[in-house]
Amino acid sequence: MARRQHGALNLEEISLGLEACIDNVGGLVGDANLLLDGNRPIRALTCLLVAGQELGKVQNLLHMSTISPEDSDGWKRFWRNFFNHKNKAAGGLLALLDPSTPADEVGRWGILFNSLLGGTAEQERTRTLYVDLDSETRSWVSPMSVTPELAETLLRVTEQAWERLMAARESGLHSLKALTIIQEVCASVPIVGPDPESPADAVEAAEYYEKLLSRNEIIRERLTQNGFDFT
Repeated sequence: MARRQHGALNLEEISLGLEACIDNVGGLVGDANLLLDGNRPIRALTCLLVAGQELGKVQNLLHMSTISPEDSDGWKRFWRNFFNHKNKAAGGLLALLDPSTPADEVGRWGILFNSLLGGTAEQERTRTLYVDLDSETRSWVSPMSVTPELAETLLRVTEQAWERLMAARESGLHSLKALTIIQEVCASVPIVGPDPESPADAVEAAEYYEKLLSRNEIIRERLTQNGFDFT
């Protein structure tokens, strides 16, 4: 079924969307904690894979503020990406990375998580939930075997990403005023990201991340000048 085209959103609608996604990540992290405590790492991983894509939606929503309301083609592209699992997973990976992560390590992280949070994210999420038939071996495959250590590692970095988002929200960084400032900076410093349909490339990911860090410093400076506190 074709996705509906929702058209342009104003900054207030974007701000409300950020609130909803951040709350949902928190709920999914809480569910994963309970499942791990109950020795259910596979189901915990399911929640964390979904949380990773919700983190990606936060990145997408922040990007929304850079699109002109009159740019109908830009909004069509945005909504296609918003519902694209690979695109959401790529944004989720950026959210999982600590801001202090050196740019030359981003590619390594990208390759490490690519099969889990990248192009096969939906396939892996499905494998944690359903029994299926392997057409080659003619054998039934039950939800994949997941070690508690893998789920615990992903839970730790997802919790940290969520805590950073909560701190940003509490500081007003997802408010209408802040989004207006972000919109102005992004309009003056445009950045073209990697093609979500292309294979993961460590060099391209590192270059993109460096550009984001540079623009984020400009945004941070502008927000600080306007009374926002990052401490």
